[in-house]
Amino acid sequence: MNDNAYRVLFLRQKFLFEGRFLGTRHQNPDFVQLAEAFGAKGLRMENPGDVKPVLKEMLACKGPVVVEAVIDPDDMGPTNLEAVFSMG
Repeated sequence: MNDNAYRVLFLRQKFLFEGRFLGTRHQNPDFVQLAEAFGAKGLRMENPGDVKPVLKEMLACKGPVVVEAVIDPDDMGPTNLEAVFSMG
């Protein structure tokens, strides 16, 4: 899951500090190229229509596979907000 952010810190800044972001958004490496540099197959899903064909291709591979799922940092799935907001 690649949201180009430090997820927990991003959520804390979004909800606890009125969206003032500092140092939580970044650019990740190209995980497809990184996987291939290590001899694995690299695949990327960027939209919901990619899921079925990418998973089909992944399951057909005989060796290791890295699947990068690009997600929007503002999309928030099921989250334990108590854990996100605990400062301990």
